Amino acid sequence: MSSWKTPALSPALQARLDDTRQRARAFWLQRTLRERRLLTVAAVLVGIWLLWAVAVQPALRTVEDSRKSLPALRADAAQVQALIIEAQALQRGRAVVQDADAVQAALEASLQRAGLAQASVTRLSETGADTAALWSIQLEQASATRVVDWLASLAFLLQLETRKVDLARYQVDGRDRAGLLSGTVELALPAQEGK
Repeated sequence: MSSWKTPALSPALQARLDDTRQRARAFWLQRTLRERRLLTVAAVLVGIWLLWAVAVQPALRTVEDSRKSLPALRADAAQVQALIIEAQALQRGRAVVQDADAVQAALEASLQRAGLAQASVTRLSETGADTAALWSIQLEQASATRVVDWLASLAFLLQLETRKVDLARYQVDGRDRAGLLSGTVELALPAQEGK
């Protein structure tokens, strides 16, 4: 069994260390029992605070930051995936056949990115021989600028047709609120050629 030895210190450093220990011991012995308890409690509190400030709080902050950024990263990933599918279809020279579930996920992701996460997306069914996927987006107190920018990007990003837009200024106590909109937008997949 090998024994662990303390590394040898230089004589000057060892003397300085011994002197510091003796002073600390003399200081401690001069304190009353009550002062010793208070100093012990204070040292424990400072140690707990240091542990919190150096180890726990930064870790909790990192977890919280990742929780906040994860939905946006997922939305970005969905949008990138939609763009990859569209680019592959354009390379092949034909229109993209879009899956309604994938379009709904991309639609929700585009709303999130546009700052319209509070909007509710509902899939509707359309009757008739040419059944098309149809969605209704309900907006409440949405920023007018964000809504207009989002609508302008829809045809390019998701290749959706706007069927109906019924938006009005948001009202509080019968008075219009400038810059805020409420209402419904209906979107559908474009009719596919050859049907």
